[in-house]
Amino acid sequence: MLTAKLFRALSGMYIINVLHINEVFCPNKFGQISYRDACFTGENIVFNKLKCPQKGGVFTDLERHLMNDLKFTNIAEENRSAFHSLMRTYAKELDEHQHRNTDPDILTRWTDRIIEKQHEASRCLKLCYSGGKLIGFLYAKIDSADDRGHKQIGFGCIMEFYIVPEQRRKGFGRDMLLYLEDFFRKNGVTQLYLTADPVTGKPFWTAMGFTATGENSPDNGQEIYEKSCPIDFSTQNAPLV
Repeated sequence: MLTAKLFRALSGMYIINVLHINEVFCPNKFGQISYRDACFTGENIVFNKLKCPQKGGVFTDLERHLMNDLKFTNIAEENRSAFHSLMRTYAKELDEHQHRNTDPDILTRWTDRIIEKQHEASRCLKLCYSGGKLIGFLYAKIDSADDRGHKQIGFGCIMEFYIVPEQRRKGFGRDMLLYLEDFFRKNGVTQLYLTADPVTGKPFWTAMGFTATGENSPDNGQEIYEKSCPIDFSTQNAPLV
């Protein structure tokens, strides 16, 4: 295993903040590559081919993930209506899974409230685009004593996380989680938690390394899942979602 190295990939083609180099796939020496690893045996790094000419390895597993070109943006006037529409789609899917009906007026007011709070340092609300198309959104916060309802002070709470159905199983979910982990890590958070929709949420979050606590949230009755916020990319070997 190579010595761990962190570096920034400043490329207009890819949205890559930091890559954690901990295991390089070179058939004649090392082992299986992780999704977020890259060849770093020298400065000759070819991101579109991911070749390791010094060791003879060719990294095909990484290519699709690095070419997602996932972009994260704030909500502004020009995309506010698109976010409201996406929230209605998201709520409808959850309602179908949980056999309930969300009041549309309540949903609109709640959406407006989280937009208003998006610039607070303890919160992260982003729309997610790939190839110019809106593919999902994420919303998270760091719990504090002033928060209403269930809270785990100092924990990072993933409040909402959604990818439109036709864009699932392309690696976007893992990349969005990596973005959130980076946000939490920069703010000194070491533990994460969430409540998972039993139909689509539970399989995804368990694949991402979250484990059930056996406790249900008093806010929505769903089971609470927790995970340590990694100092490296612990989701790197997870399946496509």
